[in-house]
Amino acid sequence: MNNESILNGNWTLRCPNPSLAPTFRCENGELELRSGEQGYVFGYCEKRVEASPEAYYCLDVVLSIDGVKDVLRSVLCLVEWEQSRGEGKRCAQEIMSEFSEQGETIRGRLICRTPQNTQYARIQLGLRYAKNTKIVFSSASWSQTSPPKPRKVRIGVCRWNPAKAGGRDGYLAQLKELLQSSGEAGCDLMLLPEFCDIYEWKKDFLSAGPLMENIAVRTASEYAQKYKMYIVTPVIERDGDGIYNTSALFDRDGNLIGKYRKTHLYWPEACLWALTPGDEYPVFELDFGKIGINTCYDSWNPDVCKLLALKGAEIILLPNEGYDKMIMPARGVDNRIYLAISSLEFDCDIYNPKGEKIGKDEGKIQTAEIDLNERIPPYPVAGGTCNYAMGCRRSTHNSVSDRLYRELLDEINKWQNANESFIDLRADVSGELNR
Repeated sequence: MNNESILNGNWTLRCPNPSLAPTFRCENGELELRSGEQGYVFGYCEKRVEASPEAYYCLDVVLSIDGVKDVLRSVLCLVEWEQSRGEGKRCAQEIMSEFSEQGETIRGRLICRTPQNTQYARIQLGLRYAKNTKIVFSSASWSQTSPPKPRKVRIGVCRWNPAKAGGRDGYLAQLKELLQSSGEAGCDLMLLPEFCDIYEWKKDFLSAGPLMENIAVRTASEYAQKYKMYIVTPVIERDGDGIYNTSALFDRDGNLIGKYRKTHLYWPEACLWALTPGDEYPVFELDFGKIGINTCYDSWNPDVCKLLALKGAEIILLPNEGYDKMIMPARGVDNRIYLAISSLEFDCDIYNPKGEKIGKDEGKIQTAEIDLNERIPPYPVAGGTCNYAMGCRRSTHNSVSDRLYRELLDEINKWQNANESFIDLRADVSGELNR
């Protein structure tokens, strides 16, 4: 099958609630849907086409819009699999999320893989949640296509506490051994733990120096160049009067190409150790894909991971002193990303988007090879729209508006009349602060 046009021929209008149905026209090679004053309009045109099992297909559409404020919310382009005409058994939908402007028109594209035993696909083109709106599909094609090329990357993580290395010499020997093990294991990306430069713990970090004078930073740069791998090195950095918990990123040639400064400090970091929080959430584009960094206490705020995923991060790195093992798998599932975790005191782990551990022991480190073009949908329920976009971007547009996010910001910014009185009944609230 090659670029088969599907606009011509019979389409069936499906409207779960007839009183909210859009008007529909299909003639002269165009398919048009309109809404009036009713803002909750919902309906789609459906056409069945043949599909081979376990094959890749591409749905391409070209459309024009009038009155549409949010394409992802109001324009529906879906593929629903059907196993046989006789059984009528239907499977989960694939939902188009990729749209781009081309002059006065918009092009949408969806590449999907058919499940086992599939015989047919139902193409669904629809309009929802908009008033006084018109969508005109002027082109639509359905064609079998080649599978995407693999985007493989080998990730390395470790559990290592430099403060237990026995001083500077022991520290340097262990750091180099870790990085050598990563290089010899063929890692494309190696993550060191938080505070990976602290081989003698201090009560404050006022003596910290500039980033490129840091011993761990210089060593990481050397080994990144030697083994042609990316290395993330979380250290203490002085920049002017500010002292930051900074993760430095080196490329395969040992060049510093970016850094992330921890934004949500654990309270002793600011109150006792003189650190200042960062205020940026960068995503870094590497030669295999995009990564974000989420340091230790950042992980307790789910919005940090969500923002990085929405910005396109496919792997989120968590260097830490310690973390909650129940929380982190959920971050991978919620945001449909891989997680790589290196720690001072807790287990190192690598999780896939289903929250499953996939790391394998390689002596001093753990590694996992993943293909970023084979991201397993985390939700097994048919129609789970969180399956189909980074940070569940597509699902956020399943609501009628952005009200959820406006109200979230309003509530976060409230400080009056907030009743948060409680008594902490734990006996062990002091924690370990003195090292």
